[in-house]
Amino acid sequence: MTLDTRSAELTRKLVISDALSGEFFVPSYQRGYRWGAPEVVKLLDDINTDVIAVSVPRSYYLQPIVVMWREAAGNWELIDGQQRLTTLYLIVKYLRDSNWLPRAKVNYSLAYETRENSREYLDTLNPALRHSNIDFHYIYSAYEAIEKWFEAQPDPEGAAINMRKALAEHVYLIWYQAPKGTDKNELFRRLNVGRILLTDAELIKALVLSKIGADGSRPERQEQIAVQWDSFERDLRDPELWAFITGSATEWPTHIDLLFRAMAGSTDGKEQHRYWVFEKLRPRIENAPAEFWRDVVRMHGLITGWFHDRTLYHLIGFLIATGDRYEFERIVELADGSTNKAFRLALVERIRARIGLTRTRLDDLNYELHREACQQLLLLMNVATVLGPDDMRERRTQRFSFHDHARGSWSVEHIHAQNAAPLTRAEQWKTWLHLHRQGLSAVPGRTEAEDGELFDRIDATIQSIDARAVGIAEKFRKLEDEILAAFAATGDPVLGDDVHLLPNLALLDRGHNSALGNSVFEVKRQEILRLDREGAYIPPCTRNAFLKYYTEDADSQLHLWGPQDRKAYYNELRSVVEPYLLPEPDEATS
Repeated sequence: MTLDTRSAELTRKLVISDALSGEFFVPSYQRGYRWGAPEVVKLLDDINTDVIAVSVPRSYYLQPIVVMWREAAGNWELIDGQQRLTTLYLIVKYLRDSNWLPRAKVNYSLAYETRENSREYLDTLNPALRHSNIDFHYIYSAYEAIEKWFEAQPDPEGAAINMRKALAEHVYLIWYQAPKGTDKNELFRRLNVGRILLTDAELIKALVLSKIGADGSRPERQEQIAVQWDSFERDLRDPELWAFITGSATEWPTHIDLLFRAMAGSTDGKEQHRYWVFEKLRPRIENAPAEFWRDVVRMHGLITGWFHDRTLYHLIGFLIATGDRYEFERIVELADGSTNKAFRLALVERIRARIGLTRTRLDDLNYELHREACQQLLLLMNVATVLGPDDMRERRTQRFSFHDHARGSWSVEHIHAQNAAPLTRAEQWKTWLHLHRQGLSAVPGRTEAEDGELFDRIDATIQSIDARAVGIAEKFRKLEDEILAAFAATGDPVLGDDVHLLPNLALLDRGHNSALGNSVFEVKRQEILRLDREGAYIPPCTRNAFLKYYTEDADSQLHLWGPQDRKAYYNELRSVVEPYLLPEPDEATS
């Protein structure tokens, strides 16, 4: 959603204050009040949790109300925010009616274009009329929910006093006054289709443009900033750039929000209230809007500069892909004040700390015991392989696709698996049989006499699965042993405990096929070739392993994952990740 914010007025107003006053006119294009008890109770709970129950109260921000001034009527047309303003009105009414705070009041009123009696009913709340129409029913039900909430508190009177204090000192509505001439019907539709919320970015945009317009700047300066804003938003919507800097393929309503989160600073993993970014940056914008915008331009340039620098792209992309949701902000802080060389060295040190492995510890990594560590290391192998060694980076053009990586659901899988024990469903058995039948057909040197009878039994078992025959599980397990024995006869290795170590592990998308992870090498090789031909994303090192890229003279045993293959693959892994490993303990102290 994009709003014309060039002359919008954006402020914050305490709920109980002279600033939030006057008459709010609810036009006919809005439905009536529809909040139920869950929404009302959640609002009360949130204020109680975030403001009242904490040792140091903090500002709490409600979703913005959007208004437009009606000159002829002398009141505010309420384009968005009816539910919030009505509920707050009812809360303060309860505080007054409870006799604990008889002087409590709000300074605004609500008028309705097509439901004139609703204004009167807000003040009377006559229970005899609650079923007169649907609006009265919801209004009365909301008041009942408020009443029950306070009565359920250990000290209802104390809760009422604390609530009034919170509404008067800490609970804000963000006031968004739409520019004169705005199409109010279109604005209402865009705000309410799918209940799209105003973002921090849109609030910041409104404040920046309004302040730039008020500080005596050239009139065209607002237009220039608006054009730059749209350009930055387009840049950040590049799927590859967005995945690189967020580790996600999921879009946000406004991508430029990412710049403002970084400018607001790291939160050390603590969840923040809604609009904390806007509130954190608001003083800077109000005091020096032009300087603030120059900082936005610099932040955009910083990110796009990282994206176009191959080394920084891969180092930062890996850290963000393996970090938490606040990794980007921490990297921005890491870059602050650093030279390019120092920043690169700091990124490498951060990767070393993230991986946390020495050369000797690589040998001990086990799929069953260290699954997350294996996954991070294998991703690093892929990223570092594409990046290349220091002396070749400037001559390379290929880039690891963090977008393709972000779209997948990755897991550590065995390059060569030796049983289908994890498979428990009939459809999985059927797929496994299909794949291994095709795999045996591709093994060189096999004869029709050897495979004909076995293939007939595989086909019969698949038909039994389709028919949901009795005892199919036992039939499948027996046939599984025969198929694996047929592969073993071709020279397929029996790995034993080595099956779970790094020389036999690669990254695969678990979404491709549940049976693929439990298949022997040749079956996986054939399936990965098929997926690759169809355009599926296969991590480069996974693809290289199944194409025998790392093994000399691989053609003679293309269908096997033998000792020489595992050794060559593991040697390559160690070589590629070497720069990102911690020194051995004796090296660190020498």
